[in-house]
Amino acid sequence: MQTPTVIAEDGRRYEVFPRRPLWGHFEALSDNAAREGFTFELVGVHLKSQMQIRGYKGRGGTRQRNEAAKRLVEWLESPSEHYDEDVLIIGDWNARPDEDEWKPFDALEKQKQIDFKSINPSDELTHVARLNKSGPAGTRLDLHLITRTADVKKVTKEQAIVIRWDFFDHLSELSGVDRDQLFKAMKMNFSDHLPVASRFYFTTGRR
Repeated sequence: MQTPTVIAEDGRRYEVFPRRPLWGHFEALSDNAAREGFTFELVGVHLKSQMQIRGYKGRGGTRQRNEAAKRLVEWLESPSEHYDEDVLIIGDWNARPDEDEWKPFDALEKQKQIDFKSINPSDELTHVARLNKSGPAGTRLDLHLITRTADVKKVTKEQAIVIRWDFFDHLSELSGVDRDQLFKAMKMNFSDHLPVASRFYFTTGRR
C-alpha cells in the first residue's frame, strides 16, 4: 500500500502518518445466550507532533494533521473500507480540539455523524507542558472521536466517570528547579502526557 504524503510547511514532502494508526475490531458478547452482543472498531492514533520548523513562524505539522483528518473522515464515510459503523478513534492528536486542522471533523459533527469537540473539553488538559505550584499546566492533546453518539447518549452518566489523576499532592513544596527536574524525569522515563483511562460498561439488553 502506498504511503500517503503531503507538502509540509517547509515545502518538503512528508508522510501524513509518521506513526501508523492501529486498528482493531472488537466483539462484545452478552452474558445472556439469548441476547445478541455488538461489535465496534477502535483506532489508536499518534499524529504528527508540533515540531518547530527552521525559518517558519507557527505550529509545525499542521498540514500533516489536517491531511490525516481528511483521510480519517474519508475512511469513516466509506463503510466498504471498514467492518462496523460504530467507531472510536483515540490517541495523541498533537493539537487542541479547537484547532483549524480539525475542520474535516467539524463538518461531520455539524451533520451529527460524530462527536469530537463536544467530548473533548479544551479546559481539561492531558499534555503536561510544565509544572506549576498549582499543578500541571498544559493543553488537551489526547482526543477522542466517536460515531453513533445518539446511542451512546442513552447510557446514563452514572455508568461512566472521568478518572482525574492526581500525582502532584506535594508539588507546592518543591522549588522551581525541583519541579523542572521532576517534569524532565517524567518526560524522559514515562511520558509528557497524563495517563488516560477508558472504561466500557456493558449491560444486558442494551446495545
